[in-house]
Amino acid sequence: MPRVIELKGGKIETLFSERDFAYLIEEHMGYEAADYFRSLMKELEQYREEGEEYDE
Repeated sequence: MPRVIELKGGKIETLFSERDFAYLIEEHMGYEAADYFRSLMKELEQYREEGEEYDE
């Protein structure tokens, strides 16, 4: 489900996925910040997968 956010300065952006958010991070904070965000998302996904294994 899309999410609409307002950036500092009043610009409106619509996010359809975490990729869209990572793009905004890269545009406004740089590649390293976006790379850090992507690594956090990857780590979160790993925790979710491990949790699913325990639920079975």
